Amino acid sequence: MINLTEIDEKLKKAAEEINEGIDKDERALVAQNLGGRELMETSVGLEGIDPTMFPPPRVKLVQYSTKGATTPSGREIPAGKLWNTATGKMYAELECALLKAGVTRARFEEGNFEAGPLCASRDGVTGPEGQLCEACEFSQWGKESPECKMSFEFLGMTDEGEVFVIRFSGTSFKHARKFINNVRYSHKPLFAHKVKLVTERKESKEGKWFELQILSEGLRTEKECQKLYKDYLEFGRNFAASVVEPGETVIEG
Repeated sequence: MINLTEIDEKLKKAAEEINEGIDKDERALVAQNLGGRELMETSVGLEGIDPTMFPPPRVKLVQYSTKGATTPSGREIPAGKLWNTATGKMYAELECALLKAGVTRARFEEGNFEAGPLCASRDGVTGPEGQLCEACEFSQWGKESPECKMSFEFLGMTDEGEVFVIRFSGTSFKHARKFINNVRYSHKPLFAHKVKLVTERKESKEGKWFELQILSEGLRTEKECQKLYKDYLEFGRNFAASVVEPGETVIEG
């Protein structure tokens, strides 16, 4: 028998995670959502399944060095486009909602990103053996930038309801950091912000590459937030940022 009391407690706990700083009208919206039985999660009955076994598809920025980026018909996806690695969909830009953010750190052997990280952190705070990243010599600035690189990962949802994960690393990292800073001081949930993911070509003496950027498109309506709050409960709570997916090539540009 399903214990509705326990389910309500889980919902309340999830709401508390995003409730800080929300204004009076939005608090009423959260309370209204919690009172509806329609919020019972679709994952009920799958509690014994580890959600990390079924990670959502990834959307990647295709660089000049990216291999294997093709559409379902076999057409090669050009550099500067966004690519859904599961469906093969290609996007010149992507309007979406971002449900949750995470941060990772990873240190690779110089120039060898395909071999997997030498050390990695899924929260950007502690390493695999519990050591603090901030105390690690490889995370500190010296004459060169830190060897241990930070990345932001977002769990997103397209306007068609497709869930995906996207990473901001290398020179794209600063754009995600700026966006997160703006969200923190907006006193609105992450998913309340309309966003568009776009790319921009860069060139220097080191080479040519594309950066991934987040453009703010304003705030969503109350009705849109209500739906996305449900999506957050279903998908966002189990989201765990990953350092490197199996077979993934890391692009530093």
